[in-house]
Amino acid sequence: MCGHLGVAGSLGGPEKSAFKQMLQVGSLRGPHSVGAYFKSRHDEVGSVFHALGYGHELTEFKQFDTDLAKAHNVSVMLGHNRWATQGGVNIENAHPFSYGDIIGAHNGTVPEYGWKKLEYGGKEDMDSKALLKSISEVGAKETIAQISFGAWCLIWYDEVYNTINFLRNEERDLYLCTSGGGKNLWWASELGMLVWILARNGIKIDAGSILQLPINKHMALEIPKLDQKFWLPYVEDAPKKSFFTSSGRGSAADDYDDWTRYRGKSWRYSNGDSKFTYHSGEVVSWDDLDDSYDTHGSCCQNCGTEIPKYSASGKDGKIFFHNGVTAPMFVCSDCWGESPPTWKEWLIENLGTDNWALRSKAS
Repeated sequence: MCGHLGVAGSLGGPEKSAFKQMLQVGSLRGPHSVGAYFKSRHDEVGSVFHALGYGHELTEFKQFDTDLAKAHNVSVMLGHNRWATQGGVNIENAHPFSYGDIIGAHNGTVPEYGWKKLEYGGKEDMDSKALLKSISEVGAKETIAQISFGAWCLIWYDEVYNTINFLRNEERDLYLCTSGGGKNLWWASELGMLVWILARNGIKIDAGSILQLPINKHMALEIPKLDQKFWLPYVEDAPKKSFFTSSGRGSAADDYDDWTRYRGKSWRYSNGDSKFTYHSGEVVSWDDLDDSYDTHGSCCQNCGTEIPKYSASGKDGKIFFHNGVTAPMFVCSDCWGESPPTWKEWLIENLGTDNWALRSKAS
């Protein structure tokens, strides 16, 4: 699991010191390589540095330390600590990456069958490069619309539009806050680290400014002029396509095009023809399921009623089910009610969200 960190705005000595310390502490999230990008207001392009290993390998590198110290009127500092999941551990695979007018970094993992299908970026050698390459060509919304499965939190700076950009899905966290009365914008993968490092450097977080980046929202903020405050961000929906795997039963990749038309619906596995059968979210009896389906350890997601192995027995013998991301979700009929709502309605009513990841964390 990699780590994002950075700051944009009107940056001076305290911000530079905090940024370097964040690079060092960020090694807890990524010990394989470290990278940083920073840019002064009077420069058309910024400087990029990479190093293998822990954060101090970069912060103690004389050229990096000297160039950052000399940089005047710095407007953005973007850092990343890598935990390698795809691609070798080498300088070439250290974040951030530069494509066209953007330079950015990725925290997460997207399987090859996802990013290899990208119109732009599919020929890259790892997921992070593919995503950023595609974003540089067609934008964030179109890129994510082509991805069906995986984890991402993406941060990039656009040198033409002078914007810092954020986008994540439910699999990765990111926290933001401001300091200096809204003049500086900070971000990090872990809120605790961000708060601690800022306090350690005497930087006061603006009251009420801490924000967890919303899911599936591309948020872009133009970096203001020197000593000016950030304006409200531009926000664009950027949801992924719906996809699921069958938790050991095989892959739905061959049925991907069909599955997208059934997003948010219930499903069952038919062992006879190795195909997936889709339902509309109505009441489904156990007879509709494959008899050998192993429900060991499953229970009603609402009240906790246990479902015995190889049995449909709930409180009254009826089980309602639905697939979220990688596993079925069961609800007993007592919790479901006589007239079952759609899954989206049920999730919103009971958990305040129709997002699977948030639902499963809340249960």
